Amino acid sequence: MDPGVRSARVDKLFAESATLSRYLEVEAALAACQAQLGIIPERAARSIAAFARAEKIDRAEYRQDFEAAGFPIVGLVRQLAKIVPEGDGEFAHWGATTQDIMDTGLVLALRDILVWVEESLDGVIANLVPLAEQHRRTVMIGRSQMQHAVPITFGYKVAGWLSPLLRHRCRLAEVRARLLQVQFGGAVGTLASLGAQGFEVRRLFAERLRLGEITLAKDVVANLEAGMLCLADRNFLGFELWERGRARQADLLWRGKKSLVLPCDERLADGSYLSRIYPSLRDRRKDTGAVVVRVIEYELEGVSGAEPFYRLITTILDPGQAPARELAALYHERWEIETALDELKTQLRGSRIVLRSKTPELVKQEFHGLMMAHFAIRGLMHEAALKGDIDPDGLSFIHAVRIVRRKLPQSAAIPPSQEEGIP
Repeated sequence: MDPGVRSARVDKLFAESATLSRYLEVEAALAACQAQLGIIPERAARSIAAFARAEKIDRAEYRQDFEAAGFPIVGLVRQLAKIVPEGDGEFAHWGATTQDIMDTGLVLALRDILVWVEESLDGVIANLVPLAEQHRRTVMIGRSQMQHAVPITFGYKVAGWLSPLLRHRCRLAEVRARLLQVQFGGAVGTLASLGAQGFEVRRLFAERLRLGEITLAKDVVANLEAGMLCLADRNFLGFELWERGRARQADLLWRGKKSLVLPCDERLADGSYLSRIYPSLRDRRKDTGAVVVRVIEYELEGVSGAEPFYRLITTILDPGQAPARELAALYHERWEIETALDELKTQLRGSRIVLRSKTPELVKQEFHGLMMAHFAIRGLMHEAALKGDIDPDGLSFIHAVRIVRRKLPQSAAIPPSQEEGIP
């Protein structure tokens, strides 16, 4: 940046120490949110917060890992796993990916810059407003191309300075809403490793860091097309976003909050019913601007970890086209493919995010090896589930990986033709 427009305050914000502190703040906030939902132990979240400080990090090792991996988060997470006692560091970065931490950390820095710019601009505006008022009748020489022209008032001159600053202040307010968004999508951008709690983690994560996520959803909805089915969690259901999705001619299946008022206008054959949503409470009172939706309400009895009540809202009004039971099952199985990708990318490799291979061919070999390892572990899990007469989805992939790692030394000398089982 040109030294003439640089600021020591901004330079300090992007110094290594400050950047590292923001990454650690993000990691600690994520752990706290996950502990709140019971995803990781509360003790682990407290320990991570206690050690997520820049002075706890070995800077030389951090820089060395940064240079080797090309990203700063890889070595940072490795150090947290090492320095947080009693193995609690293993819960750091749970369900996240490098981009989540780096982008959110950058947004925190930009927020500080935005506050500084707003405060500076407000200070200038605060000085110009009374000056314009005070000199509204103070006559001065007007100028055009540096030549004397007709008289004007100095207050009018100051108002000319003030006008674009007021417009810029409005633009900054608009930028704030678009800029201050949390980035949290996990390994493949779907929050797959956190299952049904993914969106709730992101909501709490955004709240804790004082950032938002609805603006990001608007970008996603803007890319919908006819023939698509868009699924969304309860935090996203709002009239404006719903109408944006409908305008894209895509089908919507979004979960609604229990507090949402949805009167039953017509009960359908499959148990679902037609209702209405409104742009505002005023529209509801006057019964104007309503949009017809189909509501599916149900409970999951005997399912461990299930919530007491579920409510889905969809644009598919015909139960013959999509029965309620099928839509409910689809909503709860939305993570299956993404979960497999997350297992392959993060859970199977653990903290070893960067592939070791140095040539394209060796990278292909290493990737194929990972694919085969994932397939083998999933195959073992499936066999174990069949023998135990349980649902394979109820088994932990991470636990299975740990078991296989413990058993590997026992099978090191067994040739491929060995028929006896491994003890």
